Amino acid sequence: MLTPCEHIVKRFLPALKANIAKELYEAHDMNQVEIAKKLGLTQAAVSKYLSKGVCKRKEIFATQAKISKAAKRLADAITTSKLSSEALAMKICEECLKIHDEYECIICKHIRSKRKKRSK
Repeated sequence: MLTPCEHIVKRFLPALKANIAKELYEAHDMNQVEIAKKLGLTQAAVSKYLSKGVCKRKEIFATQAKISKAAKRLADAITTSKLSSEALAMKICEECLKIHDEYECIICKHIRSKRKKRSK
């Protein structure tokens, strides 16, 4: 069983990072190596995010517009200020929590629905 935080790590965070990478690449003309350094990823992970995008799971798709807006705000912050990796991590957490809260804990709803199906 995955906890809500584990669902965030498995589903929402990769979607957010993929969108940040895409925004940095397309709107801010950063290359994959620069993006990888900024996001604490490997260049291979950035390449995968840029070529394959994010998974189309129902809960990710439902929040795609929010994720894209959050990614744009984060990409702008990365390119306009000298954020430390700790400050960037906190900004990413803040954005992820906003998405989570705005969607009335869609991850928790997803977990509850899975539990109900299993208990039947």
